[in-house]
Amino acid sequence: MRIVAEYLRKAAKFDEWARASSEPILKENCADLADCYQCLASKRQWLLERARSSRNCRKRRRRLSALRPLRR
Repeated sequence: MRIVAEYLRKAAKFDEWARASSEPILKENCADLADCYQCLASKRQWLLERARSSRNCRKRRRRLSALRPLRR
């Protein structure tokens, strides 16, 4: 979660610079970087949630397999 927060902070910083800039090229570049960091943050969040879900499924499968009777 720390990386997601860092990406969001950087996105906010670049967004602020884009709004404060009077140079059109600098404004556009900063806005693009802000969008990229926002995208990175959302993708990282999705990956973390998916990994957490995957771990929970594996744990659940192990518990269920321990409860099943052995077949002979």
